[in-house]
Amino acid sequence: MYGKIFEQMYDGTLSADWKAMVTFQQFIVLADSEGIVDYTPPALSRRTGIPLDILEHGIVKLQEPDPYSRSSDLDGRRIALLDEDRPWGWEIVNYTHYRDLASREDKREKDRVRIADKRKALKDKDVADSLNESQPVAKVAHVDADADADANVDADKPTTAPAVPVEFAEFKEIYPERSGAQPWSRALKVIRARLKEGGQWADFLDGARRYAVYCDAVGKTGTEYVMQAATFCDVDKHFLETWEPPATKSELQQNKNIDTAKLWLEASNGQ
Repeated sequence: MYGKIFEQMYDGTLSADWKAMVTFQQFIVLADSEGIVDYTPPALSRRTGIPLDILEHGIVKLQEPDPYSRSSDLDGRRIALLDEDRPWGWEIVNYTHYRDLASREDKREKDRVRIADKRKALKDKDVADSLNESQPVAKVAHVDADADADANVDADKPTTAPAVPVEFAEFKEIYPERSGAQPWSRALKVIRARLKEGGQWADFLDGARRYAVYCDAVGKTGTEYVMQAATFCDVDKHFLETWEPPATKSELQQNKNIDTAKLWLEASNGQ
């Protein structure tokens, strides 16, 4: 089992107490499917490697009422004892609610991937069908050109436009949505120029994936601030850039909590 850590944890009252936040994160990770954490504090310390005094401080905090909590259940308490006759073993309040939220989010992601795969399969079929239809035409044109050589017909000149590569359909599927003009024919022309220079389709596909993640992270997807694909693939080779998304607010807060914990541990070991 695993529990999902929601980003809103870093915006709530726990963000002011890193010991309580770290303790709560361990509770979520170790809970069973119903949110039960049936450990003693020493057992939690051994299992997680977190000093006992930090966990004990966090447990006290998590059992206290919180008037600023998003939930009114048990006056905003985050954990509650399973049995009032023993001082250990807890249930995470509202665990099933957040578990179901995570399940719905996972389902939406799986549906998104399934739909994207289906769209790609349909596009690949369309490209394959167009290739099969163009081959007989090209053969007939070549025979006619040979038969009419006296009319100065160039038999070596292609009589149909180059077929659209299957990889280009995949590239279009991956590339982040843009508001405004998106001249795909020019993008294909630019890509073919890069391929002649020694580029590989994998470079364009991997670059488009990184750029899509970046645009999602900074909120550019679907806006006019997304580069045109032709610009992305031009001589500046933006498709080779790393496109590392900036750290999120939750990641910055988490790094801060981790640094604080490390400093505390170093200070404790030095005593």
